[in-house]
Amino acid sequence: MGLIVLALVLWRLWWRSRHPVPQLPSKMPAWQLRAAQLVQVGLYLCMLVLPLAGIAGAIHSKSGLVFFGYSLPRLAAPNHDLAETYFDIHGALVWLLVLLVCVHIAGALKHRFIDRDGVFERMVPGRD
Repeated sequence: MGLIVLALVLWRLWWRSRHPVPQLPSKMPAWQLRAAQLVQVGLYLCMLVLPLAGIAGAIHSKSGLVFFGYSLPRLAAPNHDLAETYFDIHGALVWLLVLLVCVHIAGALKHRFIDRDGVFERMVPGRD
């Protein structure tokens, strides 16, 4: 699954590079603009590094990298300690991603129901 997730994340990064994010309202406080940037960068970093850490752990595991039941060519000798380190990083990033998604959702709901400033509506597909 990690290989598919990595491919989807790379496609998303390519797509985002060709479709810039609309500007946030100029009336937003500076701290909210900075928080939005940090959460956005954190989400993208987690989406990129999380599958890489899982793949690296699998490469160094005893069973190696397996793609839907098919063992892929071994890229490194098994190293239990290194595999566990990568899997620990992978696990920590999962929880960081969950936290960032929750913060992102909370911010979106704040803009929808409290601020009513149109930021939430920017996320709806097909809207400008």
